[in-house]
Amino acid sequence: MKQQRRLAYRAIKEVSQNNHGAITLLLGIVGVSRQAYNKYWKREETPKETKDKLLKKRIMYWYELNTKTIGAGVILTNLNMDTKITLSRILCKES
Repeated sequence: MKQQRRLAYRAIKEVSQNNHGAITLLLGIVGVSRQAYNKYWKREETPKETKDKLLKKRIMYWYELNTKTIGAGVILTNLNMDTKITLSRILCKES
């Protein structure tokens, strides 16, 4: 799902919390059906999304551990030695 659509759904949910009928109006402006909007909030995270989230978390861990001064090559070296993930086709282990 595109990042822009996710942001739109979150904004619609936040803006329309106490406004009756606001969801329908905002969905019409965005051009999304109510069915698609409700399906988004009930969907489960895919295995790829879970792996990507874990990989991003580990990259940020190594980046912040090194006072935000290391480059991509050093981060990749650290990720290769990381026990929480494996980078062969980015297959991540869960902690």
